[in-house]
Amino acid sequence: MLSTKIICTIGPASDSPKKLEKLAGAGMNVARLNFSHGTHASHKKIIEQIHQLNRSRQFPIAVLLDTQGPEIRTGNETATLNSKEIITVSCPPYKENEGNIHVNYAALKSDLKPGSYISIDSGLVKLKVLGKNKKGLKCEVIDGGIVNGHRHVNLPGTVVKLPGITENDKKDILFGIKQKVNFIALSFVRSSKTIQEVRELLGKHAEHTEIIAKVENQEGVERLEEIVEEADGVMVAREIWESRLTWKRFRKFKEG
Repeated sequence: MLSTKIICTIGPASDSPKKLEKLAGAGMNVARLNFSHGTHASHKKIIEQIHQLNRSRQFPIAVLLDTQGPEIRTGNETATLNSKEIITVSCPPYKENEGNIHVNYAALKSDLKPGSYISIDSGLVKLKVLGKNKKGLKCEVIDGGIVNGHRHVNLPGTVVKLPGITENDKKDILFGIKQKVNFIALSFVRSSKTIQEVRELLGKHAEHTEIIAKVENQEGVERLEEIVEEADGVMVAREIWESRLTWKRFRKFKEG
């Protein structure tokens, strides 16, 4: 067998038995379920279909549960930001309509300082912090664009005050154990402690469920060695790294 495996994300466009069978025939080795979307009922249906498919296969399709993780996101409203525009980024306790855009991270104002950057939607929109105001942060738009609702937000170079794993993630992982998933991909892993916490949650099932750490921000890269030692595998999206890390840090990591 090839050592390289093909992971396919399964969603509404590919969750029928016929389409799953076609994906398996085309070379799918692992079915990824994104728990940022869907319900336990919808994911259970897909897992059952994969288990049914595996009964007739020599090499079974593995199931990977990808957690939502401790995400920072924009609000629900859509905004158009133009380069060089000066805007206000609001954060809790202020409401979504009290700034040009809203970010759901309550410590945004205290964690960032003038010169810090805010990256939105995997770097499609980039802001530079100029200062603070009553409702949040005064920012300059470096790279403009349309910010749709509920987009990912990253804070390059900032150590965020978020838990390694959320209560919702724990519920999803316990659900995954009951469904006998093969892999758990932990989103936004920033230290080995998160992996250790999940192993404790898995208990006796830890022997049969492998943990994949997703390193997606600067804090995770800085602790990469300890993460690699603790995890069963590491998942890296190169384009995310290039948009979320400074080039100096990224080049140093590649060369090291």
